[in-house]
Amino acid sequence: MLQGHNFPESPVLGVAVMTAATLALAPIYTYLTVRAESVLAPTLFHGSFNGLGAVALVYLDGAGNLLLSPVGVAGIGAAILITGCCLVHDRTLAAESLTTGAPLEPWG
Repeated sequence: MLQGHNFPESPVLGVAVMTAATLALAPIYTYLTVRAESVLAPTLFHGSFNGLGAVALVYLDGAGNLLLSPVGVAGIGAAILITGCCLVHDRTLAAESLTTGAPLEPWG
Protein backbone atom coordinates (compact mmCIF):
# COMPACT_ATOMS: atom_id res chain seq x y z
CA MET A 1 0.00 0.00 0.00
CA LEU A 2 2.77 2.47 0.80
CA GLN A 3 4.12 1.96 -2.71
CA GLY A 4 0.96 3.64 -3.99
CA HIS A 5 -1.10 0.68 -5.22
CA ASN A 6 -4.47 2.48 -5.37
CA PHE A 7 -3.26 6.04 -4.94
CA PRO A 8 0.13 6.49 -6.65
CA GLU A 9 0.03 10.29 -6.31
CA SER A 10 -0.38 10.12 -2.52
CA PRO A 11 0.73 6.76 -1.08
CA VAL A 12 0.73 7.73 2.62
CA LEU A 13 -2.67 9.44 2.63
CA GLY A 14 -3.87 6.64 0.35
CA VAL A 15 -3.39 4.12 3.16
CA ALA A 16 -5.75 6.12 5.40
CA VAL A 17 -8.31 6.56 2.62
CA MET A 18 -8.17 2.87 1.67
CA THR A 19 -8.60 1.90 5.34
CA ALA A 20 -11.64 4.19 5.59
CA ALA A 21 -13.02 2.71 2.37
CA THR A 22 -12.73 -0.87 3.62
CA LEU A 23 -14.44 0.11 6.88
CA ALA A 24 -17.24 1.83 4.94
CA LEU A 25 -17.70 -1.14 2.57
CA ALA A 26 -17.62 -3.86 5.26
CA PRO A 27 -21.28 -3.49 6.34
CA ILE A 28 -22.43 -3.84 2.72
CA TYR A 29 -20.46 -7.04 2.18
CA THR A 30 -21.67 -8.39 5.52
CA TYR A 31 -25.30 -7.53 4.77
CA LEU A 32 -25.12 -9.22 1.36
CA THR A 33 -23.52 -12.33 2.87
CA VAL A 34 -26.04 -12.68 5.68
CA ARG A 35 -29.09 -11.73 3.61
CA ALA A 36 -28.20 -14.18 0.81
CA GLU A 37 -26.89 -16.82 3.23
CA SER A 38 -24.07 -17.30 0.74
CA VAL A 39 -20.72 -15.82 -0.17
CA LEU A 40 -21.76 -15.58 -3.82
CA ALA A 41 -23.66 -12.29 -3.48
CA PRO A 42 -20.75 -10.34 -1.96
CA THR A 43 -18.35 -12.05 -4.37
CA LEU A 44 -20.36 -10.80 -7.36
CA PHE A 45 -20.63 -7.37 -5.76
CA HIS A 46 -16.86 -7.28 -5.24
CA GLY A 47 -16.19 -8.20 -8.86
CA SER A 48 -18.63 -5.56 -10.07
CA PHE A 49 -17.07 -3.02 -7.74
CA ASN A 50 -13.59 -3.76 -9.10
CA GLY A 51 -14.91 -3.43 -12.66
CA LEU A 52 -16.43 -0.08 -11.77
CA GLY A 53 -13.07 0.98 -10.37
CA ALA A 54 -11.34 0.23 -13.67
CA VAL A 55 -13.95 2.21 -15.60
CA ALA A 56 -13.68 5.08 -13.14
CA LEU A 57 -9.91 5.26 -13.62
CA VAL A 58 -10.41 5.58 -17.38
CA TYR A 59 -13.19 8.20 -17.39
CA LEU A 60 -12.83 10.19 -14.17
CA ASP A 61 -9.60 12.02 -14.79
CA GLY A 62 -8.55 15.34 -13.37
CA ALA A 63 -9.68 15.54 -9.75
CA GLY A 64 -7.43 12.74 -8.51
CA ASN A 65 -8.03 9.26 -7.24
CA LEU A 66 -8.34 10.36 -3.61
CA LEU A 67 -11.58 12.17 -4.43
CA LEU A 68 -13.27 10.35 -7.30
CA SER A 69 -12.19 6.72 -7.20
CA PRO A 70 -14.64 4.11 -5.88
CA VAL A 71 -12.36 3.68 -2.86
CA GLY A 72 -11.77 7.44 -2.53
CA VAL A 73 -13.82 10.05 -0.72
CA ALA A 74 -16.72 9.76 -3.20
CA GLY A 75 -16.75 5.97 -2.85
CA ILE A 76 -16.71 6.19 0.94
CA GLY A 77 -19.69 8.55 0.86
CA ALA A 78 -21.52 6.23 -1.52
CA ALA A 79 -20.77 3.23 0.70
CA ILE A 80 -22.19 5.02 3.74
CA LEU A 81 -25.31 5.92 1.73
CA ILE A 82 -25.71 2.32 0.52
CA THR A 83 -25.28 1.06 4.09
CA GLY A 84 -28.14 3.35 5.08
CA CYS A 85 -30.23 1.95 2.21
CA CYS A 86 -29.52 -1.60 3.41
CA LEU A 87 -30.61 -0.60 6.91
CA VAL A 88 -33.84 1.00 5.65
CA HIS A 89 -34.55 -2.04 3.46
CA ASP A 90 -33.95 -4.39 6.35
CA ARG A 91 -36.11 -2.49 8.82
CA THR A 92 -39.02 -1.62 6.51
CA LEU A 93 -39.24 -3.92 3.47
CA ALA A 94 -37.55 -7.21 4.33
CA ALA A 95 -39.68 -10.10 5.54
CA GLU A 96 -37.18 -10.83 8.33
CA SER A 97 -35.11 -8.07 9.92
CA LEU A 98 -31.43 -8.85 10.46
CA THR A 99 -30.32 -5.55 11.99
CA THR A 100 -31.85 -6.03 15.42
CA GLY A 101 -28.59 -6.08 17.37
CA ALA A 102 -29.13 -9.69 18.41
CA PRO A 103 -26.60 -12.37 17.47
CA LEU A 104 -27.27 -14.02 14.12
CA GLU A 105 -28.33 -17.63 13.92
CA PRO A 106 -25.98 -19.92 11.98
CA TRP A 107 -27.12 -21.02 8.55
CA GLY A 108 -28.17 -24.61 8.14
